[in-house]
Amino acid sequence: LTSSKFNQTKIIIFDDQRPSIVIWARAVLRDPDAAKYISGIGLHWHGGLHRLKSFRGSNSSGFME
Repeated sequence: LTSSKFNQTKIIIFDDQRPSIVIWARAVLRDPDAAKYISGIGLHWHGGLHRLKSFRGSNSSGFME
């Protein structure tokens, strides 16, 4: 991806329900081979705000959309 004509593409992972964001996102972002391509997290607004706060505290440098 980084050496293709799409090298400016932003990849957003997850885009699903908030209850599992912390477990799922950590699993992906802890994999250095996967994490280097990830620009942020996309999610639906179902559930409580505490899940977002928990994720934001996990040292993610990406954005949430």
